[in-house]
Amino acid sequence: MKKNTIALFYPKTEKESVNKNLPFAILKLGSELKGEGYDLAIIDERFEEQYQHRLSEVLDKAICFGVSVMTGYQIQSGLSASEFVRKINKNVPIVWGGWHPSILPRETLENANIDIVVMGQGERTLCELAGTLKKGGPLEGIDGLSYKKGGSIVINKRREPQDVNTLHPLRFDVLDIERYIFRSALGNRSIFWNSSQGCPYGCGFCSTPAVYHRRWTGLKAETLIGQLSTLVDKYKIDSVTFAEDNFFVDIKRVETLCELLIINKIKLKWASDVRVDKIIHFSDDMMRLLKESGCVKLYVGAESGDQDVLTLINKMIRVEDTYKAAEMLDKYKIISEFFVIVGFPNAPKKDLAKTLELIKGIKSRYPDHQFSTYIYTPYPGTPLLGLAVEHGLKIPDKLEDWVRWNILSINTPWVDEKYLDTVNMYSKCYYPLAFPSPALKKKFNENLLGLVYLILHKLSLFRVNNNFFIFPVEWKLVKAFNGIRTRYGIFKEMESFR
Repeated sequence: MKKNTIALFYPKTEKESVNKNLPFAILKLGSELKGEGYDLAIIDERFEEQYQHRLSEVLDKAICFGVSVMTGYQIQSGLSASEFVRKINKNVPIVWGGWHPSILPRETLENANIDIVVMGQGERTLCELAGTLKKGGPLEGIDGLSYKKGGSIVINKRREPQDVNTLHPLRFDVLDIERYIFRSALGNRSIFWNSSQGCPYGCGFCSTPAVYHRRWTGLKAETLIGQLSTLVDKYKIDSVTFAEDNFFVDIKRVETLCELLIINKIKLKWASDVRVDKIIHFSDDMMRLLKESGCVKLYVGAESGDQDVLTLINKMIRVEDTYKAAEMLDKYKIISEFFVIVGFPNAPKKDLAKTLELIKGIKSRYPDHQFSTYIYTPYPGTPLLGLAVEHGLKIPDKLEDWVRWNILSINTPWVDEKYLDTVNMYSKCYYPLAFPSPALKKKFNENLLGLVYLILHKLSLFRVNNNFFIFPVEWKLVKAFNGIRTRYGIFKEMESFR
């Protein structure tokens, strides 16, 4: 049988499969492979938990079985699928790619059920690998590849990041796009999209530099507007969030995109990430252009309210810059969600206190703005990993031990459950309730549920104004309620406080 199929597997991102955003890696790889004439068999485990039967049907004609994995829970699901493939067809090469294998290829290949690792940007590498496997040729000359040979692990030269504009055009038929459309605060038919890769900055907590070597490349605005037009016309999308490493690297590209959205009368609400130091240098004309083109929300990397931490992580901003950015975005009524990280190794109690001060300072002045707070997690390949080890962090030495490594779990010895509870109590309960957004205020008038919100608001405002947090009964009740809601899937209308 002549083999021409590439089987691609996207593992579950968490145990309960809550997050079902578009898998960009699979979409991009699939588009490149289709452009080169290969057939595809794609399984997204979040939608196909009982995938074994379908997978077994395609393996006989598969050139290889590819798995895209990030650090965390996906490793467990990816290993389960790889073990299944190995049991039913020992001749199919098992190929892993994605951020985790890219950074730790040798450790990944030490697992008995993984044969090859694609490091970094995978489109060209996977296509070359597929062609070589199809012909039975050697793997030595393929840049960006690691593999097993004669009981040893071979790591080839890293492939230079490719300009995304030189790859095959994105194919909308690679995935069932309808699966990944959802209702959000932006609109009734929202989708996550991606238009660039990489980042030229070197933030100490971020793995991106290890994968893309501080290189950035983005789709031309004209190409992107074509994709957005298809999403609107064919799939009736009314809102899109650009899930990028750094959307605003090329300001001229963003300006052109905004102008094309306006000129072509594409009615689309959109959101993206942005750095603080970009916002404070935007002109009034730029802010008006963003607003007119449909930008309604920006995700801002504030990171910390502690200047010592900002210096430690090489963020290259000042705390006062975050306040300036909040003021500017409020002026133009662009809702912002500030991302902050607490629990760095040098002085975790101090950085938490300073960051909570930042959250309170901005929420009390600009209640429309939102915050998402995470515990610092030392990821592989990041500049701060060495410092974390000096402070007692024990790094996993086997692939499967990285499964619990994520920003929602405690992985460092200098913070504990009490620290995490304090973070959540202030940032997810008392501050957003004390200084409610307009959306939350609307809920105050909604029957009995609205009365609950209103009472929580009054109690939270009293506690925050008087710095009185002894016996936080409300927080314990909120925690218990959220636990019940998550476990049994009820009261979904009770959203997180914003």
